[in-house]
Amino acid sequence: MKVLVVLAHPNPDSFSHAIVDKVSATLANRDHSVSVIDLYAIGHSPTMTQAELAAYPTSTPAIDPMVIEHTRLIQECSTIVFVYPTWWSSMPAILKGWIDRTMLPGIAFSVDPQTLKLQPGLTNVRRLIGITTFGGPRLASLIVRDNGSKIVTRSLRAICHRRCRTTWLRLFNIDSSTIAQREKFLQRIERTVQKI
Repeated sequence: MKVLVVLAHPNPDSFSHAIVDKVSATLANRDHSVSVIDLYAIGHSPTMTQAELAAYPTSTPAIDPMVIEHTRLIQECSTIVFVYPTWWSSMPAILKGWIDRTMLPGIAFSVDPQTLKLQPGLTNVRRLIGITTFGGPRLASLIVRDNGSKIVTRSLRAICHRRCRTTWLRLFNIDSSTIAQREKFLQRIERTVQKI
């Protein structure tokens, strides 16, 4: 099974990177093929260019070589795992920009010309997993909502296989969490990923 992990955290010493290490090791132990896209490490630009916007409705919407490679990865995998910190009630801009530039018409979806309904293009994707951390407590996060999870579990879910399952793992109070709390969360991640 091919799994794509998309990481959005600028600090290589972050807990998000430790999460990706745990996910990758767990999947490798189960003989899955894992590809990791570390958006900050590769210098991914979240900005859709004017040329990309012009290409968006054409038969070749991906024109940047990096985007072309990433669209290949999303078309080949059966699971996508998103790992990021929740900032301002959503995912970091670099990850939202990656979605904008990668989930393209003719690749990730199409629109029926008669009904104007969205047609899934990523029917190969049968599982979406989100793993995120919050600086604040659970209650505060629930009040302002978790908009990043909505993008993945609603919008992206709609362009995947019709039976695509979604899983969301959240660690609150990351700034004041203890080593034991983080380790417990990593164990929860391991148990979840082992089920893929």
